[in-house]
Amino acid sequence: MFLAPVYSPRPGSGDAEVLALWSHGVAGSGGHGTDRVDCSSRRRTFMVASNVEAVPQARHAVSEILETWGVESESDLAYAVQLIVTELVTNAVVHAGQVTPRIAVTVEAATGGELGVGVGDNDPGHPSAGAVSADATGGRGLAIIETLLAELGGDTAILCDAAGGKTVWARLPAHGGTVERAA
Repeated sequence: MFLAPVYSPRPGSGDAEVLALWSHGVAGSGGHGTDRVDCSSRRRTFMVASNVEAVPQARHAVSEILETWGVESESDLAYAVQLIVTELVTNAVVHAGQVTPRIAVTVEAATGGELGVGVGDNDPGHPSAGAVSADATGGRGLAIIETLLAELGGDTAILCDAAGGKTVWARLPAHGGTVERAA
């Protein structure tokens, strides 16, 4: 396994860098994953520091991954995935940031046409879309994701890991944009 820089807003400036974890084998959750390419699926996992910069860094890195897979940056699929990444990474920073120094973001494309986005943190708490007052400035992220996925025919899942953390997954059909088959 080795760490490779994926994106840095200003290299050498001290800003947090997004790092990709490259390995072979089965991906874990809660901040541990692999980058695996095979005939049945494509999977990329990278880490972002749990801070205010995490959301735009994760969104940018996911956009680059999707583009390398042939998903047009202006497609409905790309916009949906960027929204999902924004909301899930924001939740991880806000609700698990104290116990999660680095957040894992995984993007997976299966040959069956499904695209998955997972965000892993070290907090054992399970997020849920609850009622939010009209004047609240937050708390709508999961409701937005669930509504979007219901319209697109997708769903969410939470996978717990042995260390007590979790990965929140959103899976959606890739009919809004084309994901090219792995070589």
